[in-house]
Amino acid sequence: MKKRLISILLLAVLLLTMLPVCGLAEEAGEGGDTAPVDPEPAPAEDPVEPEDPAEPEPTEEPETPAEPEMPAEPETPADPQPAGEQPRTDTAAAPAADDGDEAEKEPGNIWGIPAEDVIWYGFYDDGPVAWLVLDDGQTNMGTEGVFLLSRGLIDKGKVMHDKSSTLWEGSMSQQWCTDFAGTAFSQGESALVLPTSKHDDFAHLFLLDWSEMDLKEEQVFFPSAEEMALYFGSTSGDSYVTIKDSSLEKYYWLRSTPAIHYGYHGMVLSQNTVHDYEPDHHYSARPCMNLSLQDAVWVLPASDEGLPGAVSIPEREEGAALEWKLIVPLQEHSFGLDSVAAEDSRLTLRYSGADTGEKAMLSLLARDQDGMPLGLWRLEQPAAAQGELEVDLQTLNLPQDAELFLFCEELNEPCRSNYASPLQQITLPEEEEPTEPQEPVVTPGDEESTGTIAPVTPTSQRRTDKGRSMGTAGKIIMAVLLGLLALGLVMASVRRQSIIPLVLLILVLLLAAVVDLRAGLGFFPGL
Repeated sequence: MKKRLISILLLAVLLLTMLPVCGLAEEAGEGGDTAPVDPEPAPAEDPVEPEDPAEPEPTEEPETPAEPEMPAEPETPADPQPAGEQPRTDTAAAPAADDGDEAEKEPGNIWGIPAEDVIWYGFYDDGPVAWLVLDDGQTNMGTEGVFLLSRGLIDKGKVMHDKSSTLWEGSMSQQWCTDFAGTAFSQGESALVLPTSKHDDFAHLFLLDWSEMDLKEEQVFFPSAEEMALYFGSTSGDSYVTIKDSSLEKYYWLRSTPAIHYGYHGMVLSQNTVHDYEPDHHYSARPCMNLSLQDAVWVLPASDEGLPGAVSIPEREEGAALEWKLIVPLQEHSFGLDSVAAEDSRLTLRYSGADTGEKAMLSLLARDQDGMPLGLWRLEQPAAAQGELEVDLQTLNLPQDAELFLFCEELNEPCRSNYASPLQQITLPEEEEPTEPQEPVVTPGDEESTGTIAPVTPTSQRRTDKGRSMGTAGKIIMAVLLGLLALGLVMASVRRQSIIPLVLLILVLLLAAVVDLRAGLGFFPGL
């Protein structure tokens, strides 16, 4: 009877000591420390599916998909550009196009102003200066920007070239261009004129050989013979160049010099003939420059009078050119946006440092995430340097990810640049999302120190409500120790024919279970 009782107790002890080993097996099965095994690949039916598109074996069908790609060609003109051929006049100007159209746009001209349009820029000799767009996609250096040539002659009959030298650098013509740039452009306008460095190679054009020369960091310069041929074209074999809308413009200097006639300089003569000419005469200037259009705040019709409301783009008649002026950014201005408050779709904007008077206007600019312009609205004339205004976003009809900017605009008469203070981005207050209430739990030590209550944070551990689980290595060590202890007590019990060692073993296991229950070690998985 005694032996039978000892056998039963021995079986119970072995079961208790096996519990941690079962727990380890359970953890491995549940993905405790081991990575989950990916499911077996799909049956062979799935790979068969890609073979279905192979059904159109006839060679005709691969050719037919190529046909729908052809409509992509009409997208290259970038119709939705503000100065393009499909302007919007009902709402604020929205030059931004679809992603595909944006990719097709030429670099340096996000406004879509095409060649042969006119940009009014600068003020010289008591009048604004009109510039003809020669290249709407890049500068004459091949970089980002637009290349411009003055539409009319400047300083008619007043400009001389050097008599004793054929070099452009240090010449009287170069000095005239430097003086013109310093006089015609304001500080804000000058910042958008790109310094030009360009090497002119030897060229044979208009029945003449033209020497090499260089431009070095120059804002304004005369055109070259090569540029006249490139942008205006020439009839083959003779010395004439066709200049559109310029039949009355004649006798203006080029920067190119002939390679044979020393002391002569290139010139456009009567009937638009490009030739070399003696420098000891006073003729006219028709300067060039490269402009950074992408740095303009906005592009306006040249006749813009600064009226409040949405700025619209005039309709373009077929074959007709449009005339523009720019809103130029100012680097130094005291205007600032102090605060933004939002209620439903209405914004309340508090500002300071605004200009006042008839030429001052508070304007709102919208751009997309890529910096493409979406719209311009003139809100109101500020009555004082400080104040507030309200904006109803629903009336603007903008996408949710649009970026808004407030600035103080200095209006100017038609054909003259407007000026903009540094743009103040409008950051909308973030709406607090309601969160589901969680059961607070007092973190250990917080009751005595600060009394703060921390929310429960879910973790990937098992039994997160009972402390930190014992690691796999710790469980193995404990299982080995308990197993050795159990084995020793069992052998002692058998050897002495006594149940006292077994009772002692049971008490040790119960004590270990109590400690595991209180400390949350996770050694006994059933607790």
